[in-house]
Formats: sequence, structure tokens, C-alpha cells
Amino acid sequence: MLVYFGRRYFVRTLGSAIKRVDCERCHTVYYYEIVRTGAGMGEAPYMLGQASAAQRAAAGAEASLRAALSTDTEPVACPTCSWVPKDVERNYRQTRFGWVPVVATALGFIAAVVAQSIAASRSSNDERITVILARIVIILGAAIAVGFIAQCVLRRALRLNRNDGERSRIPLWAPQAFSEKELVERRDAFEQQADEPLPASVHALRYDAPPAQPSQGSQHDWVVFRAGQLWLPTCCCECLNPNAQQYFPPFKLQLLAAPVDVYACAECRSRLRSAWWAIAVVAVVLSSGLAALTMLSNRFATEFDRMTVPIFLAALLSAATVLTVPALLGRPFGFRTVSAQRALYRLRFRNAQYTAMVRAASDAMERKRLATVLLRQFPEQSCAQLDETAGESTVALADQGIFVKQQRIDP
Repeated sequence: MLVYFGRRYFVRTLGSAIKRVDCERCHTVYYYEIVRTGAGMGEAPYMLGQASAAQRAAAGAEASLRAALSTDTEPVACPTCSWVPKDVERNYRQTRFGWVPVVATALGFIAAVVAQSIAASRSSNDERITVILARIVIILGAAIAVGFIAQCVLRRALRLNRNDGERSRIPLWAPQAFSEKELVERRDAFEQQADEPLPASVHALRYDAPPAQPSQGSQHDWVVFRAGQLWLPTCCCECLNPNAQQYFPPFKLQLLAAPVDVYACAECRSRLRSAWWAIAVVAVVLSSGLAALTMLSNRFATEFDRMTVPIFLAALLSAATVLTVPALLGRPFGFRTVSAQRALYRLRFRNAQYTAMVRAASDAMERKRLATVLLRQFPEQSCAQLDETAGESTVALADQGIFVKQQRIDP
């Protein structure tokens, strides 16, 4: 028997570039920043050539990053006439509603299982396997076809450009458009501040008294940030107590873990852990109750099957719910992925004041990051020189670097 083992290297890079756009409507020249991620993999069979495998992974990540920055576009409207180029709008539509076929397939599978169960309960004789498979394939195929048709209809109905005189329907996460003059002015304005720490007002939020209550319109706003550009105050995220430490849940599934370090005081940490265990107990009870309902079925051949099958289902459902439900409902914040390709995420804590503190710090870091990109890409260039080089260079963010994840393949 052939036994194989080795090591795989996964490298993920984050980079950005400034792109130039000529408005096809009013012929205004404007710029925007595009941010993309690149991924690469290298494998060292039998632990041989690990250094070259890591280099191949890094080279692949850099190549995919450069390809994404050179070909991808962002739905950025012209700052003069609010018009989005037609090719950009078409590319944006192709990236939307990818979840529709997946949901339709899942619903079709559930419908096929339910239909087969109903047909089996009403039939006195055993059906042939071909009839059962034909029924499932027809229902599942119809659901998949409906999903792709619905996806095409939704994409065709999506329009970024409106009628004359109205602003375009661009996403909230779309980057800001800059004219030539604004881009150079922003670079020059932050040239002396690129290496300075966060503003004093942000440090005041962190170390002094809590800030004033946010306005009614911004209490429940999400904080949109990029990977590696999130700054969290070290005070308690629940009560704003300055004596806080990092909170760790009783169990964390890495697949569902959000890249957020939560700080909480001793009292809030105890309360969060108690809530985690309470949610886990409720999830286990509900899972066991659902599994116990299978005992009411009269399809078990023996009494032993009637007892062992519900126990097996209860253990399986309980393990699945304990691993997922408390991790999602027991944390003191909401976390969503806006766009994994753009490394964009959004975050919102239950405490609105703490969310306002995070937003102020993250906005300051985002401004510093854009200024650093401009200083590196166009250190001493004027507007005329900017036209010739915009969009041609790739800037890897040094403060984020390359993230390497190693996975061991055991025999």
C-alpha cells in the first residue's frame, strides 16, 4: 500500500493599485483605488523541497494578485455626472446573485426528499429504484434550472445607472472616486502624517471617559473595514470598562471564527461564557427532541433500531449545533463578509458606543493606508505623470504582509 504524506503551503496576499477611468459620458478623468487578494499554494511531497514549495505558493499568490488588479474593475461612478461605465456595470452584474442557484439546489434537494417520503408512505408496495431516482432527479433538476433562470433575471434587472439627473445605484462599499487634483492633494496632505500615530481623539476614546451617545441615525451602522485594517479599543466591548482582557469562548470552531479579538471585563466575560453554555444546552435539547420524533415512525424493523437510530441522530445533531449555534449567537458582535475577493468585512457590536469608537479608529487607519499607498506608488509625481502610471503598478501593503498557513498531510 502506498503511503503519502507531505506539507502544503497556502499564501494569501493583499494589494492595491490606482486605476484611471475616462468617463464615456462627460469625458471626465477620475481615479479610484482597487484592492484585491491573491492566493497561491505549494506542496512539498514527503517533506522534500519545502523552501521551494513556499516560494511557489508566494509566487502564485503574487501572480494571481497582479492578474486580479489588472483585469478587475469596481463600480465607481463619475464624480461629475454619476455615470458608471457600461462594461463595469456588466462585469458587476456577473458577480452578483451567485447564491441563488445554491439556495435553489438546496431547496430542491429538500423537496425531493420530502416528496420521496410522502410517496413511500402512500405506496403499499416497494417502488423500483429507477422510479425513486427518476423522481429525485426530476425535482432536483427542475430546482437547479429555476435557480439559474432566476439568477439571469435578477442580473438583467440590476442597473447601476439611472435616468438623467439621478445618481447611480452604486454599492456602499464601492471605493471613492478622485479627480487628478484631489488625488495629488490627498497625497501631499498626508505626506507628513503617514508615519504618525492615530489621532489624539481616538486615543482619548480609548483611555479616557466613554464618548457621547452616537446620533440616532448612526447607532446601528456597521463598521466596514478591510483585512488587517481593524483597530479595536482595549476597553470592555459591553460596558466600556477600561480593565478588560481578551475574551475567549469555551470552544471556537476555526471555520466560523471571526478575525476579531474581543476585549471584555471579568464580569462580562463570565456573563458571555454563561450565555454560550446556555445557548449550547438549548441547542442540544432541541436537537435531541427533533431526533426523538423519529421514534414515532413505524418503519423500524426491530425495537433495537427504534432505539439506536434516534440516539445516533441526537448525537450527530447535538454535535453540529454545539459547534455552530453558540459560535454565531453567543458572541457580542455581528460579523458579515461583504466581499472576500476585496477583503471587505463589516462589524457591529451590541454596544453602540463601542461601535462608534471602532468606526472612528478604523476610518483614521483607512485614511492613513490610502495615503501610504499614494506615497509609495506616486512619490514625487505631478498630475501629468500620474496619467501615465495609474493602474500599472501593484502595491502590496507592507503593514499586512503575506499570511502563510501551513497544512500537514498526515499518512
